[in-house]
Amino acid sequence: MARTKRKVNPIAPAVEPAREEKTEKYLAATYVRLSVEDSGKKGADTIEGQKKMLSDFISRRDDMEFVGIWCDNGETETNFARPQFEAMMEKVKRGEINCIVVKDECVIIELNAESPIKCRFCAVSSIF
Repeated sequence: MARTKRKVNPIAPAVEPAREEKTEKYLAATYVRLSVEDSGKKGADTIEGQKKMLSDFISRRDDMEFVGIWCDNGETETNFARPQFEAMMEKVKRGEINCIVVKDECVIIELNAESPIKCRFCAVSSIF
């Protein structure tokens, strides 16, 4: 039987081609809300403070692309008929947003209860 040429050098390991790592870039929106009950209370968050905190958080992340801010000022958490919330969720349904960044975990519970749509949620206050 004839010898065939060895294709791999047994002394030097075969070099695998470099793999290109693909990281998902989340299309991140922020949702802020301050109810009438909390507005003006000492120590309560402000809408502007929430917007800045969430925008700063996204800007420091390589895996998030900032899409926009949706804000329902003066709306109660017990009612999902909030204009900006509904507009944001329409963008989620169309695939224009796949990550929603909020300040508090309670907002995540609200969002999950309302929407079975697959979307990543991130509560900034639980990260710090």
